[in-house]
Amino acid sequence: MSLSNMGYETILIIYPFIKNKKKVKKWCQLSLIFTTLLYLYLTFITFAYFPVDQLEKEIWPTLTSFKIVNLPVVERFEFIGIANWCLIILPSICISLWCSSKLIKRTIKFKMKYNIFLLSILVLLGCIFFETRPQISILNSLINSIGFIIGYIYIPILTVLLWLTMKIKAKKKSKTEKSSTV
Repeated sequence: MSLSNMGYETILIIYPFIKNKKKVKKWCQLSLIFTTLLYLYLTFITFAYFPVDQLEKEIWPTLTSFKIVNLPVVERFEFIGIANWCLIILPSICISLWCSSKLIKRTIKFKMKYNIFLLSILVLLGCIFFETRPQISILNSLINSIGFIIGYIYIPILTVLLWLTMKIKAKKKSKTEKSSTV
């Protein structure tokens, strides 16, 4: 389940580059609300269209629900749905690649333009190796597990450790200021 909720972590990487941080909080919250409402809408449409037993067998119910639309001009409307979905997914991929290359630049001091190029090639090569549905399911469950660990375990622990570190540094600073004034 955490696979569909991943992505909010990118704000932790992008946030230091934002000039007017007060305006961003509002837009971040609105974008999260919009995404949640979109997921809720798609969930209601899916539950309304599919019977429960068919929904258990369906791999991609959102894609299958594009078959509802019947136009005389377009024989297979799901191709239009896939093309539009690609336009929705592309910015997420670009932002993820940028964040990944930024993290690599910070950790091993490698130029960002080479990072993005290398990561793009790795993602493209990685897509070639996944051909069957069981392979994609294994990848999804692996990413789901990693996303859960990062989103719900690592980031909260990191937040608590950062908070404790700041408290300890503030205490040390106040002690040194008190001793220097005495």
